[in-house]
Amino acid sequence: MFGSRHVEFQIVIIVFCEDTNHGVKIGSTLSSISLYGESAKMMIDVQHPLNAILSKINQSTNAMMESMSDIVWAINNKNDKLDNLVNRMNVFALQSFDGNKCTVHFSSDQASEQLALEMNDRKNVYLLFKEIIHNAAKHAQCQNIWIDLKVEKNKFIMHIKDDGVGFDLEKYLSNGGERSLGGNGLLNIQKRAEELKANLNLVSKEGHGTELNFEMRLTRHPLN
Repeated sequence: MFGSRHVEFQIVIIVFCEDTNHGVKIGSTLSSISLYGESAKMMIDVQHPLNAILSKINQSTNAMMESMSDIVWAINNKNDKLDNLVNRMNVFALQSFDGNKCTVHFSSDQASEQLALEMNDRKNVYLLFKEIIHNAAKHAQCQNIWIDLKVEKNKFIMHIKDDGVGFDLEKYLSNGGERSLGGNGLLNIQKRAEELKANLNLVSKEGHGTELNFEMRLTRHPLN
């Protein structure tokens, strides 16, 4: 979303956030930049050209803080348990639809409690989930969204369905998948699924909502 500079910033975060003190300092600095930006906006007229620039700075800073939070969470081996991932996904879904006229129906089984994921897999599953939920919250105009997470036969299965407006999937794919779906779009979701060597199936039709099925083979042994 932010190009190579965003990637470089993420690399810096991974290196520094392995030390908790560095992570706190980076987060504090970004928070200060955001606050200064908001304060500066209050000091100038709404129509002032700098207002738009300050808004972009704040948006970028907030996005960086969110990315840092995700990376710090992902590299913490205390979060290896799949159950921690499920809980974080639940919280994100509820926050994303907070204020929307949409009910989140979230369900998960108990089989995930004693299973673990490697850091990179955990990060990609969560970021893929965020992309899907963000798209639904921004574009689906749904009244209900159903999220079902479970483990079956050494596979992590995610099923997400909404009753929103849907979209013409064939038309989208005929355009090369370049149209944005509230972020980097379907291609970004597919790329993460490929990195996870997972199966991803998306079904959508205008006026009939969207349904997604995701299956990934678990490679880690149960926790002792």
